[in-house]
Amino acid sequence: MNIPASLMRSHEEHRREAAFPLKFSILTVSTSRYENRDQKDVTGDVAEEILRKSGNEVVERDICPDDPAMIRNAVMRMIEKSDVVVVCGGTGIHPQDLTVEAVKPIFEREITGFGEIFRFLSYAEIGPAAMLSRA
Repeated sequence: MNIPASLMRSHEEHRREAAFPLKFSILTVSTSRYENRDQKDVTGDVAEEILRKSGNEVVERDICPDDPAMIRNAVMRMIEKSDVVVVCGGTGIHPQDLTVEAVKPIFEREITGFGEIFRFLSYAEIGPAAMLSRA
């Protein structure tokens, strides 16, 4: 792919101006994990490991059930102390998967490319089941 030099300069300028390291909060949405807190939060652990290995800081982690008000409240609380809030879970097509509906109203902008890349990478690992994600 041949990218024009002017676009590359813009991309490089954005990277130079970006804050680093970033402060992340991780919210795992899972009723079963919320009700059984003695169980390991593998998803949250993996997210934290990836973020820390990338040189970022994880300032908070929490677990909440598949409850839109609790999801929204947790995200709003985390926004106060974080540059980025990562929400894991509740993005499938089950009737209780309400994370997308809970957080979408509080976003200023949606980065639709994230979902596309996430499903593409998931498809390489799990095949057609990747299409069931609304992440």
